[in-house]
Amino acid sequence: VTAIMVKSGEELVGLVTESDIMDQIAREADPDEVKVSQLMTACELISAKPVKVPCIQLDEEETIRNALAIMHEAGIRNLLVAGEKGQARGIISAGDLLKHAI
Repeated sequence: VTAIMVKSGEELVGLVTESDIMDQIAREADPDEVKVSQLMTACELISAKPVKVPCIQLDEEETIRNALAIMHEAGIRNLLVAGEKGQARGIISAGDLLKHAI
């Protein structure tokens, strides 16, 4: 797992990646003191309701090629996957996609 969704109750509020955590370790931050909210990328799932900070995401029916293209354009390595009714279904990493593309 290279990224996890961060929720407040049932609502998605952001993503934390291994890079976010590694950056904190490199800065010698105390992992027992740093809160997830301090290092996560805040975002909301794009759905029928208005959002202030949308997550970069794709629909679960998109192709591997489209997912890789979105990641490349956005300069990211993890992508939120949305399912029916605009619910977060999971996260897919560039590594996951490359395994299936080859």
